[in-house]
Amino acid sequence: MNLNIRMALKEKLMNVTPSELEATIRDALKSHEEQLLPGLGYLFELHWQQASAEHKQAMLEELSKTLQAS
Repeated sequence: MNLNIRMALKEKLMNVTPSELEATIRDALKSHEEQLLPGLGYLFELHWQQASAEHKQAMLEELSKTLQAS
């Protein structure tokens, strides 16, 4: 991912409220636009980097279940 995308997203989302962030995520998912996927991936990357080992394991288990159900 281009570093400029990371910087732009970080600046855009730096001070958003949880409800504003949810609206941003919902809009990105609703649009089905491929160019928004790197931004969602960057949000996941930030979350993953801050997560504890236990939380990472829980995320992996949930993602695995989601993929199996698809």
